[in-house]
Amino acid sequence: MSRQLLLLIYLTLSLIVPASIGLAKNRGRPADLVRQGQTITNMQLVQGLIDLYREDHHSDPPNLGRLAKEYSVAQNAIVDGWGRALFYYTTGNSYVLASFGKGGAPRPQLSRPGSVAPPIAEGAFEVNIVMINGEWAQTPSNVDR
Repeated sequence: MSRQLLLLIYLTLSLIVPASIGLAKNRGRPADLVRQGQTITNMQLVQGLIDLYREDHHSDPPNLGRLAKEYSVAQNAIVDGWGRALFYYTTGNSYVLASFGKGGAPRPQLSRPGSVAPPIAEGAFEVNIVMINGEWAQTPSNVDR
C-alpha cells in the first residue's frame, strides 16, 4: 500500500471516529464503551503514523505533538476517547503507547502482556489500554482490537 494512501486512511479515521460517540449515545450503547473503541482506533492510527515516521527518520518521534505536526493530523487523533493525551514514552527505537482509561490514572496490569484483560463488571472502563512497539500489551475484554 502506498504511503499516501495509508496516510489518507489514517486521516479519514481521525475525522470519522469521534463522530461515532454521538451516534452511539442515540443507539443506547454506553458512551464509555464507544470511548474505549475510539481509544483503540486512535492508538492504531498513532501506531501507523509512528511506523511512517520510523520509515522517514529511522527513529521514533520524540513526542506525539511532533508526530501530529509532521503528518498534519488533528490533535483529537492523539488523545484517548476521554479527551486526554495518550501516554507516549520512547527510548528512540522502542516505545510504549497507552491510555489509562476513564479515570486517567495508571492501574495495575490485569493480564499477561499481549492478552486481553479479564472481564470485570466494576471498573471495566478503567482498564489500561497498552501498546508496546506496535503490539497490544493489554486491552479491555469488551473492545475488539
